[in-house]
Amino acid sequence: MWKEMTLSVSLVALLLLFINPFEMFGMPTSSQMILLGIFNALFMVFIAFSWQENPQDEREMQHTFLAGRVAFLAGTIILVVGMVVQIFLHTLDIWIPIALGVMILSKMISLVYFQKKY
Repeated sequence: MWKEMTLSVSLVALLLLFINPFEMFGMPTSSQMILLGIFNALFMVFIAFSWQENPQDEREMQHTFLAGRVAFLAGTIILVVGMVVQIFLHTLDIWIPIALGVMILSKMISLVYFQKKY
């Protein structure tokens, strides 16, 4: 549990360094590339931890499902808000609707798949 928490906090901290909202860090391209490499490595470890989750009982399984649902809803809300703001600014980045569409389609496809399988 602590490994996953530490990894999650590290990923968020690196994302904050990428965002750099107040230009606090003068970051040359080489520093960004190093951070990108570290981020990718940590993200692969995060995926491995997430994929290997193995709940021991129904309560832990329900907690895992609820955490996934909350994460999905938070991600879609942020993407929708970002899309609305960018539409009003007339600068819609194509990756926002693509990410939102992929999230929604993957949820629907996996739901249909698992309903038929089980």
